[in-house]
Formats: sequence, structure tokens, C-alpha cells
Amino acid sequence: MFDESKLDDPQYTPLTKDWVLKKERAKVIPKYPDYAVSHYGAVYRITPKSTGPRAGEVFMIKEYTIKGFPYVSLRLENGKRKLVRLDLLTERVWGAESTYI
Repeated sequence: MFDESKLDDPQYTPLTKDWVLKKERAKVIPKYPDYAVSHYGAVYRITPKSTGPRAGEVFMIKEYTIKGFPYVSLRLENGKRKLVRLDLLTERVWGAESTYI
């Protein structure tokens, strides 16, 4: 969750690709190399965008609920967005190690 009280915190350190992949132990999503997913379903954009409001940042992707199922919106290499069901994605990437409920 985003903690807005830390916006002006001088000790705030932004997310990095290294932290997401090594400390968080997230795995890169095969069809979406700009993204990684943790075993518990946190999805991160690990390749910073060049334009837009989050340009130059590594960040966590927002989850949506559609008809009772969790989804995330990911960009394909050609730039098109695709809604991906999060529980199935986590299970596909992590297999038996997935702890997403």
C-alpha cells in the first residue's frame, strides 16, 4: 500500500529493479518482460517508462476486481494493454510456490 505520509520523508528510497528481483524475489513474467510478480501476487513494472506520470520509476501495478476476479493491466511489447487475471498469472509464474489466494 502507498503511504502518503512518507512523500516528504528524506529517508524515502524509491523501488529499484534490483530490490524487486533480489530482495522481493519477484520473477520476471515471460510474456511481459517489463514486469515481475512476487509469489503473493504483487506485480511490479521493473522497466521504467520513458514518458507519463510514473516515468523513470519502478513501481507496483494497481489491481482491479472484475466480476469477482483480480486483474492487472499490463503492456505488451507492441504497446497494447492487456488485462491479465492475477491469480492465474501468479500460479503460472510461481507454480506450487504461489501463495496468492
